[in-house]
Amino acid sequence: MTLFSQRDRTDTSPRAHGETQHAFYDRVGGAFWDDVRDLVESWFSRVDQTDQLDLGGRLRSDDDRQFNGAFHELYLHESLLRMGYTLTIHPTLPNSDRHVDFLAEKGQRAFYLEAGSARPSDVATASSARMGQVYEFLNKMDSPNFRFAVKLVQHSKHPLKPGPLRNKVREWIETLNPDDCLLSDSVRLAELPQLSYEDSGWLLELTAMGRPPWQRGDSAVRNVRMTEDDQVWTDEGGIAKTLKAKGRAYGELDAPFVVAVATGSMGVTDGDIAALLYGNGHWDSDGSGGAQLKQRQPNGYWKAGSHSKHRGVSAVLVVPLLRPATIAAQQHTIWEHPDPEIKVDELSLWRRAIYDNGMPTFIDPERTQADWFDLDDDWPTGDPYPPRVR
Repeated sequence: MTLFSQRDRTDTSPRAHGETQHAFYDRVGGAFWDDVRDLVESWFSRVDQTDQLDLGGRLRSDDDRQFNGAFHELYLHESLLRMGYTLTIHPTLPNSDRHVDFLAEKGQRAFYLEAGSARPSDVATASSARMGQVYEFLNKMDSPNFRFAVKLVQHSKHPLKPGPLRNKVREWIETLNPDDCLLSDSVRLAELPQLSYEDSGWLLELTAMGRPPWQRGDSAVRNVRMTEDDQVWTDEGGIAKTLKAKGRAYGELDAPFVVAVATGSMGVTDGDIAALLYGNGHWDSDGSGGAQLKQRQPNGYWKAGSHSKHRGVSAVLVVPLLRPATIAAQQHTIWEHPDPEIKVDELSLWRRAIYDNGMPTFIDPERTQADWFDLDDDWPTGDPYPPRVR
């Protein structure tokens, strides 16, 4: 079974708004994306054939949430194999009729691993789809001299009317000179002309970027550029919701239990995760402009003051914004429970976070993720979106 079609690919344009992840990877051409497809196919080929049907179906899904969740599982599968573990997918459990995602075994060592995604709510997904329609409308608009950066400040359950938006944008750019709106090393995006647009509960901020002379009038260059990382798939509190759902789902286990949570945002910081797991912190000034931890509130997933909670979850692996093309550059963190029922052994592919007097101590892995996956420093090779030859 393969995930992508066998054909010549000549379309090197960026991902379009509304284009699904699988459709984009199957469509886009160039050596850069050939490397990405080869990686995904290679990892998928190492999944047992009896388990490929379900996983492959989700990786080929036209629902990005299904694709992202399946690629998260594929990443975990490959990571465990690289660390020398033998895997059983959906093993039988001692005290539950349900099936955890993985049992990983190496010699006398074993642990269970469950994959979870901090997915968006149905409301957020519907809002994202409506916003995608707005992006597509701007892409189809006749704008020979300008491109646009669009920031969503506030979304609404109501559709955004395209007509008034079109008229407003056209009136706006007619007052601008594209030569005065060129983005460069000395001119930042925030310094270019901006338009705030509000309608039906929506609030958008548009920035006008003058097209360089060689792009003007080229209808093949999109008015609103979107990369594969522009869409996120998490909502507020998604990690906490995932831990609540997964942490007690399988009863008492006979081996350590790790929950791996994929998030859709790079904005989740170590401080955010520490507050979630150990409790919100009270900070005092250290006298030099910095701050030091005074105490933590008893509202952590693992810590209620000096009392430990959810001891059945031995560790939490946090995987932000997982994308196939950025695997070589990423590094994820596994947070170990301060007082687990069963301690998980060191998992050396990931950075470790260990609780130390209210704060995490981090231990970096000895090898990069690129090294673990046998990828060169310049992988993927080439330009993802090479300039069109005119």
